[in-house]
Amino acid sequence: MLQDERLSPDRRRDVGSALRTLARALGREPAAIPANPRFLQAKLKELSPAAAGLSPRRWANVRSLVSATLMDAAITSLPGRRLTPLSVAWQRLYDVLPSERLRNALSRFIGACSVAGIDPDQVDDAVMDRYRDDLLERSLLKNPRTIHQATCHCWNLARRQLSVWPQQALTVPAYRDTYGLPWSTFPASLREDTERWLAVLSGHDILATSGPLRPLRPATIKTRRQQVHWLASALVHRGRDPATLRALADLISIDAVKDGLRFLLERHGNKPTRHLQNIVYALRSVAQWVGADDAHLAQLADLCRRLGPGAAGLTQKNRATLRQFDHPDNVDALLSLPPTLLARARRRTGPSAYAALDVQVAVAIELLLVAPVRIGNLASVQLAATSSRSDETDRATWCFRAPM
Repeated sequence: MLQDERLSPDRRRDVGSALRTLARALGREPAAIPANPRFLQAKLKELSPAAAGLSPRRWANVRSLVSATLMDAAITSLPGRRLTPLSVAWQRLYDVLPSERLRNALSRFIGACSVAGIDPDQVDDAVMDRYRDDLLERSLLKNPRTIHQATCHCWNLARRQLSVWPQQALTVPAYRDTYGLPWSTFPASLREDTERWLAVLSGHDILATSGPLRPLRPATIKTRRQQVHWLASALVHRGRDPATLRALADLISIDAVKDGLRFLLERHGNKPTRHLQNIVYALRSVAQWVGADDAHLAQLADLCRRLGPGAAGLTQKNRATLRQFDHPDNVDALLSLPPTLLARARRRTGPSAYAALDVQVAVAIELLLVAPVRIGNLASVQLAATSSRSDETDRATWCFRAPM
């Protein structure tokens, strides 16, 4: 690509620098990096500017140059910004979009249709499926599925708001849980039995003798309800008549558990995961509540062990996120960020929402550095309850270390 005679010397220099920078960030030689959008899409998603030792602006330039180079080589087909004027029909529709949100969400799709010679009235699910495939296979976009979903949603929104918009509705994809069946699919007694069990776990039933020593948090209760729902839905997808699932006891037989897990395993590539292990862990709690014998509980415990993902500790995704702090400069930047934000808040003229936000973020970061807590606990901290001082900025300084 760098040998293309159409490239000016300056452009060739910039592209070469971007490709070498990308190679360093990926820890590979440039010649060892495949010019495959799907590969690069996944790798770029794992990287951050700090991890690559770059400023956000430089990293954005690198991504833009790499994307443009692949576009010039006809390897990708979806540029990050529009390179050619829209057709008259598409420009007319784009101009009447009533909000910046709709213009931003639909701009790339409108541009792609215009270049491909697809008229507005020709847009349907088949056209959108081809657009989705291009996002996945021929772009370097970070979240192609999210972009596809938002495009479909905003197309339908424009259709409802604008009489001049094509009236063909698009199917909005669901990329998350698509197998969970409505609770109305099952006998009402199953939902009632589930809620009785959850009442015990939450500590709401003060007369229960089989509850946990410490009541579970509302978020955990919600997860337990979902786990029961997931297994019941999985069993139906495996051919079980939902009418036979009348109570929790019908879900926790070993045969039923294994049957439901086979469906879930297929969705996870037949690989054990922490998600599946947690479902069986919840079913052990159900089995204890319904009075299952020790042999039954032992079999569920064995399933828990076999479904464990293996290696303990941080996931690969979290390791990749933390890798940026292997560089001491990034560690220093993080440690000095709270005082930097606080100083910026003090420099602002007069009280403002921006100054308050700077102080809030600074306090949150410093608290996490000194005493890591759950995000929900952090969000519930009320500084006004810990001090009677009136100056908000001074009140926030109590927890900051002296700059090094």
